[in-house]
Amino acid sequence: MSLQAVREFFHAHNLEIPIIKLEVSTATVALAAEAHRVVDVC
Repeated sequence: MSLQAVREFFHAHNLEIPIIKLEVSTATVALAAEAHRVVDVC
């Protein structure tokens, strides 16, 4: 889904959710966690 499509969806559904744009890939759970600096505490 493109960024513009997300913005349009949010607008159409009156959602006020911030969109976080990152310069790194978040294509997998592991990459997304790394990008958001989530650490494994288990």
